[in-house]
Amino acid sequence: MTRQEAPINYAILKWARKQTDFTPEQAAARARIRGLERRGLTSEERLVKWESGEEKPTLSELELIAKAYRRPLLTFFLSEPPRAETRLQDFRTIGDRPVAKSSPEFAAFRRQTEALQKTLRELVEEEGGKPLQFIGSCDTRVAPATIAQAIRSKFGFSLGDQQQVQNSDELFNTLRAKAGEAGIFVLRKADLGSVHSRISIEEFRGLVISDPFAPLIVVNSNDARPALLFTLVHELAHLWLGESGISSFDALGLVPSTYQKREIFCNEVAAEFLVPKIILVDEWRRVVSEDLEFAIQSLADKFKVSRVVIARRLLDFQKITRETYWELYNQWRDEWGVVRNHQKEREGGPGYFVITKSKWGSKLLNTVIGAAYDGRLSLGDASKLLGIKVNYFNKFYEG
Repeated sequence: MTRQEAPINYAILKWARKQTDFTPEQAAARARIRGLERRGLTSEERLVKWESGEEKPTLSELELIAKAYRRPLLTFFLSEPPRAETRLQDFRTIGDRPVAKSSPEFAAFRRQTEALQKTLRELVEEEGGKPLQFIGSCDTRVAPATIAQAIRSKFGFSLGDQQQVQNSDELFNTLRAKAGEAGIFVLRKADLGSVHSRISIEEFRGLVISDPFAPLIVVNSNDARPALLFTLVHELAHLWLGESGISSFDALGLVPSTYQKREIFCNEVAAEFLVPKIILVDEWRRVVSEDLEFAIQSLADKFKVSRVVIARRLLDFQKITRETYWELYNQWRDEWGVVRNHQKEREGGPGYFVITKSKWGSKLLNTVIGAAYDGRLSLGDASKLLGIKVNYFNKFYEG
């Protein structure tokens, strides 16, 4: 049988591999390229020949490479590499040292998210949406507590309202809904549509796109639940500063002083929003004589945040030592793991509709499905965008 080679641009084949930061050996293994024993060629040697233009892969071999690199098949037939255009700053830098190069999954996730936001902006503008005045309305010369209050004012959500919710999970959901009412899309997502493409918190904890018509925040759903709330408010701070970027700031850990000042500032805004210093210090006087863990739990119940958030704030104000903080943190982390495993065993995990709504959020689902029903977006395009079958739309729309 004649070998049908794909007429690809070999320069793009090499470019695409380098974009993933794979060596030829790593790329060949991931793409499951087979060696040719009869010619004495290893799998990586075959890939190098394809990249030099000496030989070409078949279409089926190219499809495996495209899947491994998380690139559309069409990419390899272009006359030149696509421009790497992005609006996202990398806030993940520590001092002058950038984080490790992004995995193919996260690079694809970033491209996918930016394309989604552009579509959302078009839909919002078609609906007659007006520019959101709060986007970029502040700068770092403003005190973090002032920005925190600006967010509260926009959301119409006082500290008293916060103390009325049941727990930190409900607080996250409430703030997400308030953000949606203000015009902000909030996603809870960290994969390309399957468990095999999960993206770790080391690559990103939060992603934000500042836009006057369709601002968008993504929080990494693989993160610990206590961290999701902090990340959400952290990214809201970036919107008030008018910034787009990728964050991996560990709000609950201890970070080097060389971490980007922008990230530290947004973390201070989030901390002031969730647990204002003036109120916390006053409340601490009330419970300081109690058993430490009881005192922290009492404060967590009052502010409706996790115990670790309270402990982190107490550490900031030198009310507890670092040693005490880490002892408690590690203890609670072990408890989270036990509880999470127990819930999985008892419940078997949430259902499809719960997971899908949690991932996209009501605002995004209503915007996209509503546009499909109005004829501004084809049903097929809406289905592809959301990864939802058309006959499920009614169950999500306004539901």
